[in-house]
Amino acid sequence: EKWKKMIKDAGGVFHAKTKK
Repeated sequence: EKWKKMIKDAGGVFHAKTKK
């Protein structure tokens, strides 16, 4: 579903930021 992909993408961005 569209919203699931959006959440997954947002989670990826958040994860990348916390890794920095």
